[in-house]
Amino acid sequence: MSMHQVRYDRGPNGHLKAWLCPEWDRIRLRKCADIVQDPFGGEARDRVGGSDLVFWEFMVGPVLVTVHLEQHVGIALLANDPSPASEALVRQIDEHMLAHTDL
Repeated sequence: MSMHQVRYDRGPNGHLKAWLCPEWDRIRLRKCADIVQDPFGGEARDRVGGSDLVFWEFMVGPVLVTVHLEQHVGIALLANDPSPASEALVRQIDEHMLAHTDL
């Protein structure tokens, strides 16, 4: 399945969440993580994983972002604070994934 658009919403804490892909497999999750790490210079900080839910946190400059996989829901990228800089970075990464990745 190819990604044609990113769906945005807000988590309960008001932070921007960009749903990148409705699929929830770990290969696609790894593709997303690689993009955050390589073109955006993200430094992996923490990874919490289980069979139904995975969170992978990265520092991208001064901004903490999370790549989130939830079984039967999809893969999302989210800002870990509501600042304009964090939200702008999430949108920039999303747009890059949309343009350069076949998820």
